[in-house]
Amino acid sequence: MKLSLFLFGLSSSLPNGANAKCNKNKHFPLNKGYFIEGAAGYNSPREYDNVTRSIIINATWAEGVSYQDGKYTICTGMFCSPECKVAPGCPNLMYSTTCAKMRFCYPQNSGDDVWQMPDENALQLCDFSNAEQVCSTSDGKGSKCCEHAFEDEEEMELGTHGIRYFASKKNCNNGVKLAVFIQPYKEIGGACYDKGLASLRIKNCECPHMTNEKMTLSEPCHTAFWKGCEEGGSEAEEGCCDKAPPYCINNLFNKKLKVGKDYEKARVKMCVDYKPGKCVIGGDLETKDCCTETCTSCGIKNDPFMIWDQCKLKENGLPFPMNMQCGVVKKHGAADTCDFTQCKEGDHWHMEGKAYKDWRKRTECHEDEYGVFARKVVGDEVKRTMMCHQLAVTKQSFKMCAKNTRGTADHHTAERVCPQTCNSCDKCYQNPNTRVFMGLKPNGKPFKYAQCKKIANNSEKRINKLCAIPEGDATYQSPFEGCPQLCNPDCQ
Repeated sequence: MKLSLFLFGLSSSLPNGANAKCNKNKHFPLNKGYFIEGAAGYNSPREYDNVTRSIIINATWAEGVSYQDGKYTICTGMFCSPECKVAPGCPNLMYSTTCAKMRFCYPQNSGDDVWQMPDENALQLCDFSNAEQVCSTSDGKGSKCCEHAFEDEEEMELGTHGIRYFASKKNCNNGVKLAVFIQPYKEIGGACYDKGLASLRIKNCECPHMTNEKMTLSEPCHTAFWKGCEEGGSEAEEGCCDKAPPYCINNLFNKKLKVGKDYEKARVKMCVDYKPGKCVIGGDLETKDCCTETCTSCGIKNDPFMIWDQCKLKENGLPFPMNMQCGVVKKHGAADTCDFTQCKEGDHWHMEGKAYKDWRKRTECHEDEYGVFARKVVGDEVKRTMMCHQLAVTKQSFKMCAKNTRGTADHHTAERVCPQTCNSCDKCYQNPNTRVFMGLKPNGKPFKYAQCKKIANNSEKRINKLCAIPEGDATYQSPFEGCPQLCNPDCQ
């Protein structure tokens, strides 16, 4: 089941904050907060630890081993991104996170060592003039070999992501070099922990048995998911696993707990009827017919295991796609889809019906669900902001789109930032309260703004003159753009 907990504003106990040093309470729960990566990734076929059932790393650092060296390659796998399937392809990178330790193992007499290269160009040219030594020729032996820590993202000055480059001075030209793409721990470990909290393994009493299986998850996801699964069932009723069939309630779904109340409130808020989707039901990953269901009819308010999985538009889906990614995303293979061409006359999402046409009209323009708009502006200062996905589930969304039309140069209005939610995609959309740029005042100093309804009260000659203002400013559009039913002949 696909549970996007981060959309609900719930935060787990693992990825809490970027300013703390890596530790087992805030980051990886083992090895004092660090998980171990191997320079050569994993063996093929993969091998598993007998106790944890996690994948055993390969830390070999030697000539003759194939490393992810950052060179551009064309991807041929099932899960390749479209842009990586054509020349020049994408960089061949190892993916890791902060709060990890990269392990390099090599014999003392090999002559190998480890240097951090300043950039990708230095790595490919094996130019060590500005490189920094990480491990000497004698550091690669022993059980832990040489380990280089990727610390907290603030200490690393990553921003959101970063790439680190490593090479052996002796064998760089022989392929002993590595490019590591580093993401903040909270993006990976935190997300997997959250999935563990909501896992159906809790309901089926399977968390204690996870170590008996060969897990396909690599670290830190493997351990983070395991911890989340264990903690997500920590408050389960004693003896619930003795029932037939087993049925224990996840803490997230237990309304007697605060976390359960918060989760339920946020889950129900995600119910938006103007977007098609699929009903994901209970623990069997069954889905109802996407042609007939809305979020309300799905019953999301009645079943805590019910998820309304909204259809996802593809950015390059032109002409308008008839098969939308919708419903349960399978672990292997393509995601489930809604084929709207199969919807019958009378179905809620029939392609000739009002609901489908209204939704298609809404989605003719792009909307970033995390786009931030000005919720309240006093003078020239923004007092409150909101994101589009929050606006979509607010009961006052229609009123806020229509009435809140003050913006700033940095934060525009909801109708401009969230055109799908505000149903303002159409080029002829006009809100009488929309503010537009009116040029300079007669003294040539302060800017003038006016609402479309004020412009409409002028004479035809005056309206035509105002509509001729060539462009807007950083805050508001021109009358031609903001009041098209007054100014654009195609909309009159």
